[in-house]
Amino acid sequence: MTEITKLKRETLSEQAAEQLSAWMDARGMRPGDVLPSQAELADQFGVSRTVVREAMRALAGRGVLDVVNGKGAVLKPLNSESLAAYFTRSLRFEEVALVG
Repeated sequence: MTEITKLKRETLSEQAAEQLSAWMDARGMRPGDVLPSQAELADQFGVSRTVVREAMRALAGRGVLDVVNGKGAVLKPLNSESLAAYFTRSLRFEEVALVG
């Protein structure tokens, strides 16, 4: 008999934050780089600007981005908090890959 695993209840903004983080990594973005506008990102991810704004707030809360009025979202330098978040996320993805 196959075990049933519990489903994750992730909001669109949580999913967008993870995708945005992966998107920045894939493009080799560095501290100080400015992200595209919320409208551009919303179009690329196929979600509303509100979802992108919430995703950016989540990443800002994790110390990944600095959202500056009039300038946009700027990638922050790595620190111990952002590294811890990265490794936690990596372990979670690795666990899914091993189990799935």
